[in-house]
Amino acid sequence: MGQLECGLAHYHSLQEGLGVLSEYLSGYLAAERLRVLAARVVATRGICHGASVTDVFDELVETGAVGHAEAFNVALRAGRGGGMTKDAAYLRGLRELLDHLRQGGSLEFLFVGKLALPQVPTLHDLERDGLLEPAALLPLYLETARGRVRLERCRSASLLELAGQGVA
Repeated sequence: MGQLECGLAHYHSLQEGLGVLSEYLSGYLAAERLRVLAARVVATRGICHGASVTDVFDELVETGAVGHAEAFNVALRAGRGGGMTKDAAYLRGLRELLDHLRQGGSLEFLFVGKLALPQVPTLHDLERDGLLEPAALLPLYLETARGRVRLERCRSASLLELAGQGVA
């Protein structure tokens, strides 16, 4: 197994961001899904700062972030993991990925393996020198007209604007 299959240091945020972006580019990212992801970030923060599962539940319900049942699931999930879950990485990775795209970055190259965005220039050098091959497979949404239109939106839209266009 190669290093890029196992993952380079700090790859989690980008991989989780790619997962969420893939939901959007495929037409399956509902605003409710983003709301749950954001609630998970809030819950993780709370647990990491000493809040109890009950405190986190109360905050999620009082702020109207999610309904009671989802607040219970989110708070319990964060508490069970002691706050150390990859949930905090979903939206951070998506935000970083959208910034990368706004700056003209390529999405296709990011499928070469498990990597972090700061490693991209070095990996491009390795590719240029013939030491790294392009990704063997790319997601179908990169080949569809709908996926390409959505990808172009990502180069200029905010996360909130994308949330309103998630499911099609």
